[in-house]
Amino acid sequence: MFLAFFASIYVMMSGADPTSFTEPLSHFTAFYFALTVLATVGFGDITPVSDGARFACMIQMAIDIVFIAAMIRVVSSAAQKSSAFKAAKAKGSSNTLMTDL
Repeated sequence: MFLAFFASIYVMMSGADPTSFTEPLSHFTAFYFALTVLATVGFGDITPVSDGARFACMIQMAIDIVFIAAMIRVVSSAAQKSSAFKAAKAKGSSNTLMTDL
């Protein structure tokens, strides 16, 4: 969802100033660019040129780092809970109660 948000920002910036990026951005191209920023691929085919576009990309990068860290935490927490449940079940406890503290 936030990829669409940043893609919209990039389209508006490109529409207001076509030199904000190395090429004018369509909706699809802006979404592609936002996804490559999230994935940290950095193909280099589209780059921010103006200070405003660079700042918007920096904001997206910072939010992306928080997003990726949160997803890693969610996945690792789920894996730990699953592992603890399997270990308790393997001990033969039929009345296992797992709580999230």
